[in-house]
Formats: sequence, C-alpha cells, structure tokens
Amino acid sequence: MSLLNKISIWFIAVVLLVTPISMYISYTSIKKRLDDAEIVRLKGVNSYIVAQLQRGETPEHSSQGLPIVVSKTDQPIPAQNPEITRSWHKPEGADHNECLVRVNSYASIGGQVYKVSSYNYVTKTDDILKGMMNAVVYPLPFYSAPLPARHAGDPRFQPAAARATATDAHEYAGV
Repeated sequence: MSLLNKISIWFIAVVLLVTPISMYISYTSIKKRLDDAEIVRLKGVNSYIVAQLQRGETPEHSSQGLPIVVSKTDQPIPAQNPEITRSWHKPEGADHNECLVRVNSYASIGGQVYKVSSYNYVTKTDDILKGMMNAVVYPLPFYSAPLPARHAGDPRFQPAAARATATDAHEYAGV
C-alpha cells in the first residue's frame, strides 16, 4: 500500500470521526442559542406588558404575536423573577410533541402583585438535525463527481492501468 493511500485512509478516518463530534457540538450550540433568543423575546414582551400595567392601560390578550395571560395573585413575588419553564407539549392538530417555553414575570403595581405569562414553541430538534444533515449530505455528490471532461485526454488524470496502456501504445507506435 503506497504512502498516498495510507494518508488517504487516515484522512477519511479522521473526517468520519470528527464530523459527528462537530455536528453534536454545533447542534447543542444552535439549540441553546435559539432557546435563549426566544427567552429574551418573551422577557421583552412581558416587560412591555408590565409597563402597560404601570401606565394604567389594559393589556391585550396577545402582544407581538405571542399569547399573554395577565392575572392578579396573592402570593409574594418569587425569588427567581422571571420564572422560565420548558416543557414538552402536544399542540392541537399536531402529531408530535414540541418544546414549550413559558416565561412568568411578576410585578408589584399599586400594592397588587401581577403575574404576566407568555409562551411560545421553540424550534423542534428534528428541524435542526434535518438542516444539519442536509448541509452534510447534499454536497456529497459534488465531492464524488467524475473528473471534468477537459481532463479526459490528460494521462495524469487517468487510472494507472490506463496510463500504462497509453504509454505502451505510444512506444509500440514508435512515438
């Protein structure tokens, strides 16, 4: 086995080992960033609703496309404000569970404690994995595509058996 073949085999082995590891790292990073971005958005919506309550306005049932629930509560404001909960939930009409992120914010306005709750479904794990697989699988035909036709006659781009035959043919022809 030639040195070039050994290097090629080692390279392929390293790529096959590193690719799944890097995909896992990328997946966890993407999932965390998407979840964090949605939590920041939900916190912003809750802050907007609390500001409306402080101005004495009546908030709508939805804000910025997200459902909002505002309720008075007799409990004191919890130590961890806002509360962030993640749960798996099967929405109506769906055939699979989705991750539901709910943010509950508490505010004391005029001696009364209000609980402002908003939620949204975050990107499904399957969607992220499909995108990552498409990024890896779709380019494969381009990596294994045949050599361009412009190299068809060039002996440097032909298999060794074809080169030997071409060289032998030229020698016998006296070229």
